[in-house]
Amino acid sequence: MSNTLNKLLVLTMPNPNAAKKEVLLAVYNDAAGHLIDLLNCAPDNKSELMDEQEMWIVQWEKAMEALLSTSLAISEAGLVLSLEDNMRQAIRQGERWTEL
Repeated sequence: MSNTLNKLLVLTMPNPNAAKKEVLLAVYNDAAGHLIDLLNCAPDNKSELMDEQEMWIVQWEKAMEALLSTSLAISEAGLVLSLEDNMRQAIRQGERWTEL
């Protein structure tokens, strides 16, 4: 009887790892969304927009750091993510700006 009760308790208890993975994925999605939003408001490559470009680069670098730390935590949790096309575009855009 006690073995059956133990199995039942295990089934009814929430899995903390599953909850942690859901939180990590939500944080990742927020960070990815922020990076894509930054891409959509990237300033033009004009000399009169140099201040805006520098501020944008700082924001992009912070967004990339947040995305990287979240990605590492997701990897440590055993999850695998694939980059969507808009994420690849956001990363390439930011890399282009930091090379200027």
